[in-house]
Amino acid sequence: MNNLSWLIYLMGVTGDVKWIFKACTVVCIPSVIIWVSALFCMADEGASSKNWATWRKCGYFILSLAFVSFLIASLLPSRQTLILIAGSQIGEKFVQSETVQGMVNPGVDLLKTWIETETKHLKSDLISKGK
Repeated sequence: MNNLSWLIYLMGVTGDVKWIFKACTVVCIPSVIIWVSALFCMADEGASSKNWATWRKCGYFILSLAFVSFLIASLLPSRQTLILIAGSQIGEKFVQSETVQGMVNPGVDLLKTWIETETKHLKSDLISKGK
Protein backbone atom coordinates (compact mmCIF):
# COMPACT_ATOMS: atom_id res chain seq x y z
CA MET A 1 0.00 0.00 0.00
CA ASN A 2 1.25 3.48 -0.81
CA ASN A 3 0.88 6.65 1.24
CA LEU A 4 -2.41 7.56 -0.41
CA SER A 5 -3.91 4.18 0.49
CA TRP A 6 -2.93 4.64 4.13
CA LEU A 7 -4.45 8.13 4.15
CA ILE A 8 -7.72 6.79 2.75
CA TYR A 9 -7.74 4.09 5.42
CA LEU A 10 -7.00 6.64 8.15
CA MET A 11 -9.86 8.82 6.87
CA GLY A 12 -12.25 5.97 7.54
CA VAL A 13 -11.16 5.30 11.10
CA THR A 14 -10.11 8.72 12.34
CA GLY A 15 -13.52 9.70 13.74
CA ASP A 16 -13.96 6.47 15.71
CA VAL A 17 -10.42 6.44 17.05
CA LYS A 18 -10.55 10.09 18.05
CA TRP A 19 -13.82 9.50 19.91
CA ILE A 20 -12.29 6.62 21.87
CA PHE A 21 -9.32 8.71 23.00
CA LYS A 22 -11.57 11.63 23.95
CA ALA A 23 -13.77 9.28 26.02
CA CYS A 24 -10.70 7.81 27.69
CA THR A 25 -9.49 11.30 28.61
CA VAL A 26 -12.89 12.21 30.03
CA VAL A 27 -12.95 9.04 32.14
CA CYS A 28 -9.40 9.56 33.37
CA ILE A 29 -9.96 13.10 34.66
CA PRO A 30 -12.38 12.09 37.46
CA SER A 31 -10.12 9.11 38.18
CA VAL A 32 -7.20 11.46 38.73
CA ILE A 33 -9.33 13.62 41.05
CA ILE A 34 -10.34 10.54 43.06
CA TRP A 35 -6.73 9.38 43.14
CA VAL A 36 -5.46 12.72 44.46
CA SER A 37 -8.19 12.95 47.12
CA ALA A 38 -7.52 9.38 48.25
CA LEU A 39 -3.82 10.19 48.27
CA PHE A 40 -4.44 12.94 50.83
CA CYS A 41 -6.57 10.58 52.93
CA MET A 42 -3.84 7.94 52.87
CA ALA A 43 -1.24 10.50 53.89
CA ASP A 44 -3.36 11.50 56.90
CA GLU A 45 -3.86 7.88 57.98
CA GLY A 46 -0.18 7.01 57.63
CA ALA A 47 -0.59 4.25 55.05
CA SER A 48 1.84 1.37 54.90
CA SER A 49 4.58 1.46 52.32
CA LYS A 50 2.98 -1.42 50.37
CA ASN A 51 -0.38 0.36 50.05
CA TRP A 52 1.38 3.58 49.22
CA ALA A 53 3.47 1.95 46.45
CA THR A 54 0.40 0.24 44.94
CA TRP A 55 -1.63 3.44 45.03
CA ARG A 56 1.22 5.42 43.53
CA LYS A 57 1.57 2.94 40.63
CA CYS A 58 -2.16 3.12 40.01
CA GLY A 59 -2.05 6.91 39.95
CA TYR A 60 0.91 7.09 37.64
CA PHE A 61 -0.82 4.70 35.26
CA ILE A 62 -3.99 6.81 35.25
CA LEU A 63 -2.02 10.04 34.77
CA SER A 64 -0.01 8.51 31.92
CA LEU A 65 -3.14 7.14 30.26
CA ALA A 66 -4.91 10.49 30.56
CA PHE A 67 -1.93 12.36 29.11
CA VAL A 68 -1.41 9.96 26.20
CA SER A 69 -5.13 9.87 25.40
CA PHE A 70 -5.36 13.65 25.44
CA LEU A 71 -2.26 13.97 23.29
CA ILE A 72 -3.48 11.49 20.67
CA ALA A 73 -7.02 12.93 20.64
CA SER A 74 -5.70 16.44 20.09
CA LEU A 75 -3.03 15.56 17.50
CA LEU A 76 -5.06 13.13 15.38
CA PRO A 77 -6.13 15.06 12.28
CA SER A 78 -9.75 15.38 11.24
CA ARG A 79 -11.19 13.62 8.19
CA GLN A 80 -11.22 16.90 6.27
CA THR A 81 -7.52 17.47 6.94
CA LEU A 82 -6.72 13.97 5.71
CA ILE A 83 -8.71 14.59 2.53
CA LEU A 84 -6.71 17.77 1.92
CA ILE A 85 -3.44 15.89 2.49
CA ALA A 86 -4.53 13.18 0.04
CA GLY A 87 -5.47 15.83 -2.53
CA SER A 88 -2.09 17.44 -2.08
CA GLN A 89 -0.35 14.11 -2.69
CA ILE A 90 -2.41 13.48 -5.83
CA GLY A 91 -1.70 17.00 -7.09
CA GLU A 92 2.02 16.62 -6.49
CA LYS A 93 2.13 13.32 -8.42
CA PHE A 94 0.09 14.87 -11.22
CA VAL A 95 2.28 17.95 -11.58
CA GLN A 96 5.48 15.91 -11.55
CA SER A 97 4.32 13.45 -14.24
CA GLU A 98 6.09 13.50 -17.61
CA THR A 99 2.82 13.96 -19.49
CA VAL A 100 1.99 17.17 -17.68
CA GLN A 101 5.56 18.43 -17.99
CA GLY A 102 5.41 17.79 -21.75
CA MET A 103 2.26 19.91 -21.97
CA VAL A 104 3.40 22.68 -19.64
CA ASN A 105 6.87 23.36 -21.06
CA PRO A 106 5.65 24.43 -24.55
CA GLY A 107 2.92 26.47 -22.86
CA VAL A 108 5.50 28.29 -20.76
CA ASP A 109 7.56 29.03 -23.87
CA LEU A 110 4.47 30.44 -25.61
CA LEU A 111 3.65 32.54 -22.56
CA LYS A 112 7.18 33.97 -22.47
CA THR A 113 7.00 34.82 -26.16
CA TRP A 114 3.63 36.49 -25.71
CA ILE A 115 4.90 38.53 -22.73
CA GLU A 116 7.94 39.67 -24.74
CA THR A 117 5.73 40.68 -27.69
CA GLU A 118 3.28 42.56 -25.47
CA THR A 119 6.12 44.30 -23.66
CA LYS A 120 7.55 45.47 -27.01
CA HIS A 121 4.10 46.75 -28.04
CA LEU A 122 3.69 48.62 -24.75
CA LYS A 123 7.14 50.18 -25.07
CA SER A 124 6.44 51.31 -28.62
CA ASP A 125 3.03 52.70 -27.55
CA LEU A 126 4.61 54.61 -24.65
CA ILE A 127 7.35 55.97 -26.86
CA SER A 128 4.87 57.06 -29.53
CA LYS A 129 2.64 58.76 -26.92
CA GLY A 130 5.64 60.49 -25.43
CA LYS A 131 6.47 62.23 -28.71
